[in-house]
Amino acid sequence: MMTDTNLALDGIHSPAWRVALLGRFREDARAMRVWSRQAPDSSRFPSVFVACSNGMHDLEGMVIGGRRDPDDAEEWDFSGTFVLYDEHGAILDVNGWLATDWDTVIHLAAEDK
Repeated sequence: MMTDTNLALDGIHSPAWRVALLGRFREDARAMRVWSRQAPDSSRFPSVFVACSNGMHDLEGMVIGGRRDPDDAEEWDFSGTFVLYDEHGAILDVNGWLATDWDTVIHLAAEDK
């Protein structure tokens, strides 16, 4: 996966932003249902935060579903469609193959303490 640190979006790099998004996610029954159906381990909270752009639209949020990487079932396949939960509470199907810029952050639950 390509990582471009020059993305205009920087919410995913803020631990406070990630913690706030996780808090909103925990209160959103729709998002929790998506996660419980598609997560590798739904007893854990999402930990992959993505900022991506196709040059016209910028998105950032937390990955809560999608295809799994064929080489590593614990990883998401960003070359396909994945489900993103954004800071506005929107659940978005993202066509990963359309993205021209990427950045990801892994946020472990230990950061919340």
